[in-house]
Amino acid sequence: LRRVLVLGATDTIEQRNVKEIFIADYDGFNQRRVTVNRQLNVFPSWSPDGRAIAYTSYRRGYPDIFISLIYQGTMETPTNGTGQNWLPAFSPDGTRIAFTSNRDGNWEIYTSRIDGSDLRRLTANQATDSAPCWSPNGAQLAFTSDRTGTNQIYVMSADGGPAIDPAFNIDGEG
Repeated sequence: LRRVLVLGATDTIEQRNVKEIFIADYDGFNQRRVTVNRQLNVFPSWSPDGRAIAYTSYRRGYPDIFISLIYQGTMETPTNGTGQNWLPAFSPDGTRIAFTSNRDGNWEIYTSRIDGSDLRRLTANQATDSAPCWSPNGAQLAFTSDRTGTNQIYVMSADGGPAIDPAFNIDGEG
């Protein structure tokens, strides 16, 4: 049976800044609450094996990334509370996450193992780089950046290096 992630409010309109993450069957039955911290929890992302959920939570008073290992009943905090951290995305093999962080003063793309080890900063520029997404084989990351003054999609190696803008014009050139 397939499961879905559901983001839901648990309180009244006055408490609309509280969002919890739930797992449910596709038909909405068998709901199971993943977060119970009565804070804003957003941007959930399944691990490829379906055994973990990475998400952004405000439980520390600022956005940070947590990974709930749902069948073990444990949690990882890969960013260790350093900086503001957003938009986690699991690598296709489930061993790493890519995320957006301002830990070095600017919004950049980072990767780490899910336990927080082997932290790597992949971008380094004055623009805002965010929303990383792994390629199916895990060799590249796509992300958005406003380096041209407007948000564009860029692609780079999952190990870092130069980012390219894969855009093309309407004539199919470029």
